[in-house]
Amino acid sequence: METLDADNGSRLESTAGRVATRDIVQFVTMREVQRGQISIVQSLLEELPGQFLSYMRSRDIKPHGVEVAPSFA
Repeated sequence: METLDADNGSRLESTAGRVATRDIVQFVTMREVQRGQISIVQSLLEELPGQFLSYMRSRDIKPHGVEVAPSFA
């Protein structure tokens, strides 16, 4: 199952040879969750912001109605 998770930098490739740009798999060690060492929700959602931003940047999608604050140098 861990071969589906590309967190370690390995390439995910389909049988047709198409390389995945990102993965949506997150493995959580249940032993750590049961002992209270980590939060299951935090672990599962940890990659979501980065994945979302990567997707938006890859398609050059920018937010609407956001003004850039002036720089005070």
